[in-house]
Amino acid sequence: MRNLIIYYSYSGKTCLVVNTMKKELNSHVMDIADFNIHKTLLEYMFPTVIDSAITNHYVIHTDYYDTIFIGTPVWFGSITPAIHKVIKDLDLKGKNVILFNTMKIAGADHAIKRAKKVVEKQGANVIAAFTINTNTNKNNIIQSTINTINELKQKNIITS
Repeated sequence: MRNLIIYYSYSGKTCLVVNTMKKELNSHVMDIADFNIHKTLLEYMFPTVIDSAITNHYVIHTDYYDTIFIGTPVWFGSITPAIHKVIKDLDLKGKNVILFNTMKIAGADHAIKRAKKVVEKQGANVIAAFTINTNTNKNNIIQSTINTINELKQKNIITS
């Protein structure tokens, strides 16, 4: 199974999760950068309405991959503007997508719902979603990620 992980990380916690996933799944990884560092509160709260992200302009070819993971930190109960912009530009028609987010306090469920709506609008099938709590130490984040990947494998949602 060929997996691609597309993600945005602001503090490095989502990157830690992705690096763990990469090792566990032998996946390819695409790191998204947002060069707009002057965000307003409205841009954080409504990233699916206000398109403020300035991302690296990679053309991401999804046809090679069986499953695409899309990950983002939770910002005010939503996905980040960078991930929203990338999803809108992706050809996901008929693709199996697994959404994931990282969070410290709250808002993960709402962020997953928003991401699912945007991804399904692009024609993808959301086959799973999960959240990794990053309000802990590095070892706990890694172990939580490994446990989540193993659960997805046990449910036959993914294979390595």
